[in-house]
Amino acid sequence: MSAGKCGSCHAKEVKQFDRSLHAAAVDLMKSDPKFARLSPAMADAGCNGCHQIGAKFADNSRGKCNSCHSGHSFSIAEAKRPESCAPCHSGSDHPQMEMWQSSKHGQLFASAQTRGQAPTCVTCHMPAGSHDTGIGLTLGNVANGAILEPAKPVVKMRTITANEAERQRRLMVQTCLPCHSSRFASESLAKADTIKMEADAVLGEAVAIITQLEKEGILQRKPLPAAAHGNQAEPAAKTGLVLGTDQVYDGLSAIEQRFFDMFKFHHAATFKGAYHHNPMYTHNEGFLRMKQDLTFIQDEAAQMRHKAKGR
Repeated sequence: MSAGKCGSCHAKEVKQFDRSLHAAAVDLMKSDPKFARLSPAMADAGCNGCHQIGAKFADNSRGKCNSCHSGHSFSIAEAKRPESCAPCHSGSDHPQMEMWQSSKHGQLFASAQTRGQAPTCVTCHMPAGSHDTGIGLTLGNVANGAILEPAKPVVKMRTITANEAERQRRLMVQTCLPCHSSRFASESLAKADTIKMEADAVLGEAVAIITQLEKEGILQRKPLPAAAHGNQAEPAAKTGLVLGTDQVYDGLSAIEQRFFDMFKFHHAATFKGAYHHNPMYTHNEGFLRMKQDLTFIQDEAAQMRHKAKGR
């Protein structure tokens, strides 16, 4: 059923959804070179299974409502359960579910005695039932996050103005007030902002090392076969070095592959862990692994230069 059909009774929810990144999910998927490199079967099962939430229908509406409200019951109560978010918001590159479950918030929810006190996914990301899941997001905005203008991102990343960041932060703090003081909430989120910027800085060190290798002619790109399906853009390798969001994961050199892991998994764990108040993900699964990645990249670069001298 299309969002347009649902919107005949739920117009407000459809308008809110249109403002969310969920609405852009299919477009983001199709623009990603990694998607183009998958077989049709893998692309459908591995990517579209989640991204179809942003499907566009013949009536020009966007949004597959039964992605969250299953066709079995189509109930609000079902869609509000944290488990409804888990199929898409879990795993190595976006482990929000795991972060929440092992945080204090998740532990409160795990106990029947304190469940009513526990914030869940919708408490923070869909306040008052809003379908605009971007409410209150600042530097932690989805996928690889964002940076404050006028700073330039070290890899492809959203930018946000200081005014917009302040406006969204006020909205997020409001969601915390039933349980926390505004000071506690503001300071906690500000600490997470600092973690995000520190993680970006480590990422920047790695980017500088790898791009310098390319400038010196030491990094040799491996040719990639044609995209598996669709009319997506040509593979990144044909247009030069690409690091970050549009980086593919096949046909890479060891140093590029390590950067892919650093960016896709460990960078995300660092700042998402901080915003979800999970110290284990912030450090052990995030920043610690980023520093290990950086050490590997530094050593690999040195070895590559040494080998290049012997040619």
